[in-house]
Amino acid sequence: MNNLYFLENVGPTYEKGWFLTMGILIFILIVPWIFIIFRYWIFRKLRIRFILEDDLELKPIYLKNKSKIEIPYKEYTWYMDKELTVLYQDMLMPDYNIKLYGKKNK
Repeated sequence: MNNLYFLENVGPTYEKGWFLTMGILIFILIVPWIFIIFRYWIFRKLRIRFILEDDLELKPIYLKNKSKIEIPYKEYTWYMDKELTVLYQDMLMPDYNIKLYGKKNK
């Protein structure tokens, strides 16, 4: 009597085409998620927008989270709010985008 009788009828055998189809399907389903994870979590860059009094917008800068903010436009005084009441002070880049409102130095 064969001790491995239970292995004789284990179910259908799969052809090479089935494995190829499953491999392609897994690739199509996993690769976009890998791209999304790298793009939006690992290599995410945050934006600082510079808006002047007359609603003119200067070129924004992009930084990583918790990096030091270096303001490229020194000829303006920068504020955190549109009413120009809260003065911007040096800080590290927070985990969200920032708008800074500028007023020309005299």
